[in-house]
Formats: sequence, C-alpha cells, structure tokens
Amino acid sequence: MRIGCLQFAPQVGDIDNNLNRADSVLSKADTDDLDLLVLPELAFSGYNFKSLQHISPYLEPSGSGITSLWARTTALKYNCNVVVGYPEKVDVSNQWPTGPEYYNSAIVVNGDGETIANYRKSFLYYTDETWALEGNAGFFEGWIPGLGNASIGICMDLNPYKFQAPWHAFEFAFHILENESNLVIVSMAWMTREDGRMFSRMPNEPDMDTLTYWVTRLEPLIRSENEDEIIVVFCNRTGTEDDVVYAGTSAVVGVQDGEVKIYGLLGRGEKELLVVDTSNPPYAKLVYRPESERPSAVHSELQRLFFPHADATNVSAHQTVVSFCKPSETSYQICQGATQHSDTPARYLYYEYISGGRGELSWRRQHQSSHANGSKSDTHGYATEVDHSAISSTRTMAIGQSHPAEWSVRPVDAFRSVSAIDSVRAIRELRSFHQYRHVESSSARR
Repeated sequence: MRIGCLQFAPQVGDIDNNLNRADSVLSKADTDDLDLLVLPELAFSGYNFKSLQHISPYLEPSGSGITSLWARTTALKYNCNVVVGYPEKVDVSNQWPTGPEYYNSAIVVNGDGETIANYRKSFLYYTDETWALEGNAGFFEGWIPGLGNASIGICMDLNPYKFQAPWHAFEFAFHILENESNLVIVSMAWMTREDGRMFSRMPNEPDMDTLTYWVTRLEPLIRSENEDEIIVVFCNRTGTEDDVVYAGTSAVVGVQDGEVKIYGLLGRGEKELLVVDTSNPPYAKLVYRPESERPSAVHSELQRLFFPHADATNVSAHQTVVSFCKPSETSYQICQGATQHSDTPARYLYYEYISGGRGELSWRRQHQSSHANGSKSDTHGYATEVDHSAISSTRTMAIGQSHPAEWSVRPVDAFRSVSAIDSVRAIRELRSFHQYRHVESSSARR
C-alpha cells in the first residue's frame, strides 16, 4: 500500500491560502501511484477556534463544501482515496424545530471522486466542545475498496473519553480489534506543550514523546500479537496558531506480532508529503515490552497530558526525564543525565533511525544505586546492530526515570564484558534493532 501523509501548517480562517499551502506541498512531492492520501484534522479551516461564532464563517455543508470539492478534485487527479478533516454543518431543517448541527468531521473520497464515508469525531477535545457535537455513530468502521477493512478516528479519539474514562479502556484500540481492521487512519491537530522556539530550532526532529504516546494508546493491538499486520496512519499538522504549537511528527507504522514497525516519520516542523510503501521493509522498529504492573502512582491522564517537561537535574520520583541526543563521531557519546535517587525502578525507551549499512555496536547502561553489600554500580548490556559510519547521523532519545544514568554507544567488544546472563538476555530480546518500553510520559498531548 502506498500512503501519503500531507503535513502542513494551516492558519485559522485562512481558507484560500491553506488550500494553496496544501497544493504547494503536493506539487513538490512524489505522488505517483498513491493508494491513500491523508490530511490533518480541520485541514483548511484551521483548528484553534474559540467559539461557534468564531468558526461559523468556515463551516461547510455535509459533503459539498470547499474541503469536499478539494478532496474530489485531488482524488481524481491522483487516482487515490483521500481522507481530510473539515468543520461540518448539518442541515436538519426537516426536523423542525431543531437547529443546525455542527461536527468535527472527516470525509473519505475514492479514486473516482465519490464520497464513500463521512466520519464525525466521537471524543471531543476542549476546543471542539466550544462549537461541535459528538458524533453519535461511534468510531468509523467499514470497507474501503482497494484498501481493506478500515477504522478512522480523529485526534482526541485516541484518548480516554473526556480524559475521564479509565486509561485501560482503550476505546479506539479495542474498536480496531473488534472491527478486525487492517488499516487505521487518524487525522489530527495534535498539540504539544513544547515551547514554540524549540520546535522552530529543530523542525526536522520528530517529537518522539508524542509518537510514543500515540503508540502507547494502541497497546491492545500490540498485546494481541496479530499475525496480520495493521497499518496505522497518524497524519498530524504542524505550525502554530496563537499560543498553540502543533506536534507534527506524522507517521505510518505497522503493528504485527507484538512489534511496531516504522515505515515513515516526519519532523515536528516539516511541511511536506510523507510517502511510504508498506510493501517495502520498514526502516525502524519499536519492540513493545509491557510493564508487569503499571506504577501505582501514575498520574491521571489529564495531569499527565498537561504536566510540564521535567528538569533533568531536578525531578521527582514520578516525573520523566527526556533527552534528545546526537552522538559524536569521535566520542560515541549518546546522552548523559541525572535524576534524584528513588527506589522506583527505571523505565526506558530506546529509539534510533539509521542511514547507512550495518555493523555491531552495543548499548551499555550504567546506573548507581546503594546495595546492602556496599556495591555502588549495576550494569546492564543490550546488543544491537547499526553502522559505525552512521553514528553521527543517528538520533537517539532516552527516557529514564528515577536513577542517575549514563548512556553511551561502544564497540561490540565492550558488550562482552557484561555478565553472561545479561548477554544471553540481550541477544535473545533485542534481535531487532530497537527497544521500546512503555513509559508514562509527562508532556501535553491531545
């Protein structure tokens, strides 16, 4: 399946220029033989409206507004299915005295320019609640010719309902499993609490904290260890609106046999079309290992969504330290950070994306803690395969909790100094070249 995610930066109410922005990105991209093109939530109206009055001039009649026209035209031009978000106004005059209804919706158009589905967002974010109604038909499920059995959600649909439902309800993820979907499409305007200046300084870097959260919300898919791959398309927007910063990081992933494979990934600020072919091998993997138990002190979802990033030198036992690191060619240093000591076990996520050939390096983690026998160190080794020549282009994020930690990449000989037990475990567990562990992240998301 050849999939395109159009990530760009629409502005509130700037319809004509937003259309031009999307067309400009498409005109520069490789659009040959696309099967599916996905755009963000409220792609051409912009997202951050303050009220019904604010969004009213930009509401579109069901299936016949400017977004629908663009979707049909684009679908015919590229002979592909198109999914795009828009603010829907429903005429219910035949149900007098009921007034118009408004929804945060996504239209699905096939390669013949025919509307085959119109999904209305089920779980509303606070911004949506100022003007939209909840869709009452549930998450979309249905057959899309040429693509298969699909589930569609919009942004907040990934989260627990109103941030009040139990974390483990996993409403959207279980819907996917119940529907036996092989394709999942999530159109998004997902925000971040990161400072906008940070995003502008590192536009090509994905917001791995956000991607981790999205994947975590699909935990039931990972646990199910389905033999058949489920392709998940996260199409987010980028840019800013007023004081709101959007996370970008659009991605296409595949979930199969307990693994999450990364077929393509954009940076937080990139404005381009991500094109992937899922018949080709993925370029990265995240291997999921659930915690035996979730920490009893896990913050509520609402607290976690709006909790600021921890200071790496001053965090409490239940905050998460996030470090973005670019290894040096000479030192092979990945990252270094320290947190206050706690008895809470450390949890980590390792992620790399690599260009170049293959070689062998080892992960080595060292943390210090007090032991009854007076020993001050505890070392664990993890083996993986990367190219020595690609070290300088490798970007790695390490998420640790509660222990001082030093991370470094070393030649494989250094790995042999690790205990035999750890060596066997590492070789067995990390035959793929990435490790993912569930973390309770502290950044803001929606």
